[in-house]
Amino acid sequence: MSTLDKTPLVHHNGTSADEIATLVSNHAALVGDGEDGSYTVFFKDSFENLPPQKRVATALFLQRVKAELESESPWVAPSELTQLLDASMGTVYPALRHLEQESVVENRNGVYRIPGTEFSKLKSVLR
Repeated sequence: MSTLDKTPLVHHNGTSADEIATLVSNHAALVGDGEDGSYTVFFKDSFENLPPQKRVATALFLQRVKAELESESPWVAPSELTQLLDASMGTVYPALRHLEQESVVENRNGVYRIPGTEFSKLKSVLR
């Protein structure tokens, strides 16, 4: 069962995590792993057909929600993204740079996240 609808993250202009989750749900899900309260990111077959920027933005959003649910850090290193996405650094870095230039992601000392205040920009990337 996907748990994206349980996150309290809401952008100040009203773009909610639910709206983003709807866009993401065609390609990915966050699935509860059972009694321990952990979650796993699950990518559907259609995810592979997305452009790199949408793949990276989707993965960072799911990590943000997972972090909220598991009380963990939402910050993700590019090397973690390459593993999660099964993609090369040559795919991930340009996508991160573009998303950062568009203010969709934040960069803090080489780790990235989707800020809770930028869901409207994320929504435009995922459409």
